[in-house]
Amino acid sequence: MKCWVIVLAVLLLPVTAAAQTPRLDLRFATESVEAGRLKHAETLLRGVAREGTPAERAVAYARLAELYATGPIEHHGRARRAIQRAVDLMPDSTSYKVQQLELWQAIGSDPPWISVPMSRKARREGLARRILDQDPRNAMALEELGSGKFFDFRVQFSAVSFVTGTLGDALLTAADTSFTFPPLDPSAPAVLREGRYAFKPLRDALVQRAGVYPISKQGAATQAFDQAESFFRRQVESAPDSPVPYRYLARIYLMLGHTSGVRAVAEQFVRERPDLTEAHLLAGLARHRDGDPSAAEAAFDTALDLMTEDERSEYVVDTSDPRLLTDADERQLERLSRIVYADLLLENRDVPYPGHESERGEVYLRYGEPVAYVQTSTPEDRIEVWDYGDLNFVFHDPGKTGHYVLYSPPAGGNPQLDFVLRARTAFRDRPERFEYEPTGTRVSFPFLTYAFQDGDGQNELVAALGIPTASTAGADADLQTGAFILDAETDLVRAERRHAWSTLDERILVDATVPLIVDAFELSVDQPEPTVAVEFDSGAGEYLGFERTIRTLPEAADGLSLSDLMPAYSIDYGDEAPLGRVLRAGHIIQPAPWLRFEAGEPLRLYAEAYGLTGRYEVEARLSPRGQDAAEPVSVSFNGSSVRATEPFALELDTSTLPAGTYRLTFTIRDLRSDQVAEQRLTVRLR
Repeated sequence: MKCWVIVLAVLLLPVTAAAQTPRLDLRFATESVEAGRLKHAETLLRGVAREGTPAERAVAYARLAELYATGPIEHHGRARRAIQRAVDLMPDSTSYKVQQLELWQAIGSDPPWISVPMSRKARREGLARRILDQDPRNAMALEELGSGKFFDFRVQFSAVSFVTGTLGDALLTAADTSFTFPPLDPSAPAVLREGRYAFKPLRDALVQRAGVYPISKQGAATQAFDQAESFFRRQVESAPDSPVPYRYLARIYLMLGHTSGVRAVAEQFVRERPDLTEAHLLAGLARHRDGDPSAAEAAFDTALDLMTEDERSEYVVDTSDPRLLTDADERQLERLSRIVYADLLLENRDVPYPGHESERGEVYLRYGEPVAYVQTSTPEDRIEVWDYGDLNFVFHDPGKTGHYVLYSPPAGGNPQLDFVLRARTAFRDRPERFEYEPTGTRVSFPFLTYAFQDGDGQNELVAALGIPTASTAGADADLQTGAFILDAETDLVRAERRHAWSTLDERILVDATVPLIVDAFELSVDQPEPTVAVEFDSGAGEYLGFERTIRTLPEAADGLSLSDLMPAYSIDYGDEAPLGRVLRAGHIIQPAPWLRFEAGEPLRLYAEAYGLTGRYEVEARLSPRGQDAAEPVSVSFNGSSVRATEPFALELDTSTLPAGTYRLTFTIRDLRSDQVAEQRLTVRLR
């Protein structure tokens, strides 16, 4: 009896082991993959695919598809067949369909020689819709359908088709003329009608120059826009931490010039993924386009802090800041925004570099957005034309792969249409274009600088500016003013900024129609030829002004010398100057920002002499220019000084002088050394 028990156990053992083999082999296959023994894992998985249950076979085929998709035993045909068998074995499983979609996205649904790209796109979209039938919130399927509709929108957006004529010749010929566009169809959605490019076909130029009639593809683009936006909005709800839907939504709204849409997407992206650099880069771009440089700079700074040093070097370069009153560097912000835009809209996932390093990206970084833009295609290629008014660029995508290059004609073609050579010429003649457009209305204003020296012979400048009261919003406005020194490379050397309305609310009536609010700054200077900049902002974002000038300062001289002559609206004595005035050698002065004064009013003047050795004599004379009837007026006196700096505050009586142009001459003679110093100034009495 015992013998039969042993025999029965031996006979049953293989059956039990066989039942456990597929499950164990799946585990052993996983361990083999982790150990790098891929061929052994393949053998185990193929065994399970033959002998396991339907569920086990589906798992084995899915893992085989992963092995064949990439790596040492890569075989795309086997990968496609394996994942299809997994789907066929478990038709109700969403996970295998999602894996199949991921695989098709990576290697294609068919070999490239069997189907064209559009048919592969259609197969992926069909699979994505089957996934959504089972799982309406599946993020991968929503991404596939959304990206497909975005592709349709992008192809149709600003695109034209042709009834007659040769496509390439038509566009290339039109690239040599200015582009004009018909009105946008008023039936289009408002978000499209308000877009920056908004389906601008080259109709007039093409009809006139090439004899062909283009047809806008606006209707198809509108439908694709609606569907793409819907899919990506659903993906945000399904997978709010995925960067993909934010990226695509931003692209759509950027193409439309829909600033508020870009901003809303960026804000949600930052809330969901504050750890991602690209979220803060998008926020910086959105805020820059919103006209909020401070918020843009803060967002870009956060993004740069998240980057490595090598990554940061791609974004930050030395620039010349066009506005100094703001803390933000508008030119740097524009460069960063162009990089982010190019990386979003000009990227090609099939090449190993970002969008801003492509040929289109280089043009965009140099010149920004084109004034007009159009694209069209044939079954074999695509063409894009970018028009900047005085510059045109034509890009060619020969295989419709998304890899655009500057168009160059074939051998024997028209050399005038070689845009590779034309781009080189443009880059040489105009390396970049940066036109700063402030959000407020720019106002002209008077501005003068006056050069002095301190006790050690160091140059000092007084910068006076007059702000027209018409450009201020009233007593509650937060007027901001500033004065700045830049070196020869336009790097900021010294800055003085102030919020100054309450202390500058004192008008100077320069003439009957131009009352000014006068502000003044004192700045020490190390450079012989500094650039001096002054700016103001009304604070309400409505009016602003900025001016610059290059000052050539005199070299320190031995013996007697004079400062600039500084006409002033008021000169008092004291040891502390309020804002809007300067303190020099015990004199509180409100300097004039221009050289216009009311006839009949006293003309006040401040100057400093350096290097006096004792007794001196001074004369200040106001002489008419080209006016025989007017007699000069003058002030003269004697004095004595051995101080390093001797100040002079004078007042000339103009009550006998008619309106006109006058030469103001200040002369000082050192009676001991017999040295003479003189300064002249032209002023106008009104």
